[in-house]
Amino acid sequence: MRTCCLLLVLASTATTLTAQDTISPTIVRRTPAAGTTVRTLTEVEVLFSEAVDGVDASDLLMNGVAATNVFGAVPGQYVWQFPPPATGAVFIAFSAGHGITDQSPQSNLFAGGSWSVTLNPNAPVYGVVLSEILAENDTGVHDEDGDTSDWIELYNGGSEVVNLGGWFLTDDVFTPDKWRIPSVDIAPSAYLLIWASGKDRTNSPLAFHTNFKLEKSGGYLALLDPTTNVVSSFASYPAQASDISYGRDRIDPTLVSFYTTPTPRNHNANPVAGILPKVVFSRPSSTFVNPFQLTLTVPSTNAEIRYMVVTNRLSATNLNFLSITNLKLYTDPITVEASWQVRARAFPKAGAPFYPGEFQTESYIQLGPSVLDFTSDLPLVIIHDFGAGPYDQTASQREETSVIAIFEPGTDRSSLINQPVLVSRAGVNARGSSTLGYGKVSLAVEMWSEFNEDADKPVLGMNPESDWVFYAPNNFEPVLFPNPLYTS
Repeated sequence: MRTCCLLLVLASTATTLTAQDTISPTIVRRTPAAGTTVRTLTEVEVLFSEAVDGVDASDLLMNGVAATNVFGAVPGQYVWQFPPPATGAVFIAFSAGHGITDQSPQSNLFAGGSWSVTLNPNAPVYGVVLSEILAENDTGVHDEDGDTSDWIELYNGGSEVVNLGGWFLTDDVFTPDKWRIPSVDIAPSAYLLIWASGKDRTNSPLAFHTNFKLEKSGGYLALLDPTTNVVSSFASYPAQASDISYGRDRIDPTLVSFYTTPTPRNHNANPVAGILPKVVFSRPSSTFVNPFQLTLTVPSTNAEIRYMVVTNRLSATNLNFLSITNLKLYTDPITVEASWQVRARAFPKAGAPFYPGEFQTESYIQLGPSVLDFTSDLPLVIIHDFGAGPYDQTASQREETSVIAIFEPGTDRSSLINQPVLVSRAGVNARGSSTLGYGKVSLAVEMWSEFNEDADKPVLGMNPESDWVFYAPNNFEPVLFPNPLYTS
């Protein structure tokens, strides 16, 4: 109670003392930088000093011609795309009528600016580039610890040996010197693999490790020289998929693609245009009373949807059912009329150069009339085992495929008809030794991914973890004083 009051007072004080923002956004970095010579020029990246609003393609001009497109990566970072300009001096400027402001209540206007670069397709190549990354290494190469760490591959396409000592790798546009590369030579046409593991190791050139990991959901990655000029970058790489790499064409580094076969320390091969998005369900995982129509969509004209309805433990457990030959082509809405799980994936249409999207699973648990009016001050949990009956209390180590749904009170009471705060596939088994024969058995619950692997998820506000215990020895120590609670 005291903590609540203190927080309220601090919030009120902070509001009272907030000063009016009168500082306009400025440019922290622009790529290409003023005065540089580039071999190709179809994109201009600008990093503002803060998040901004009002950004349009027409705000930036190249030789007086507006950009054709603009997209944002992280707050304050934007990339404008242009048709290739003529060779020679290129003048880049913000239009006089741009509407770029900061996000303060005062909407401070960006002052604009201009700079010049030179386009020369025959300019010497600054050899080292970010060649390939793997942001979700599940079954590929292992580091020296035996871990399938994610990795970053550098390639020297120039004609001279380059020493990378003092160069930097970063995944944060605001921290260009996040990880310093130790002294190491990279020969012409050679590759250097750096593990993106977060282990931060620089002692062995055979096993460099950055102090950050790559974001599977997409993000920013850059290679910078000792003066923190960006030499090569993935300004906003898209969401990644397990064991599918992302990188540049060996001949034309301006071309980026996904690669179905990662090639660490070798040239990139087998490119695909992209990874299809996840299937969108018209209704998220939930409880229900009456049958309803479920619609599946995918935001891509290159995709078709295939799905399966899970009605029993066998089909919920056996991953062989997820092969394309066992999945049904989606054409019409699905009538959900029992406690089912629906699993769907986007596949490329015939001839489309795309990789299938990730599997998406939603679970629907049908409620009987006796529980519809039940509420509680405590969280409520449903564990659904696909009608397989009680968990085997003679085999406490065998995980049975299940679904777990958790309902929290929030600002009101918990109710099974509310939207659950967590629904997950899970492996569940009876837990204990002498307590296995009790009417209310303890359960071990392991949160699962789409492929029956451990998946860290938060429960009741505690830190994400894959393994949880639902403890029920009511006769020994009802208040559970001797039992430690681990939340780390």
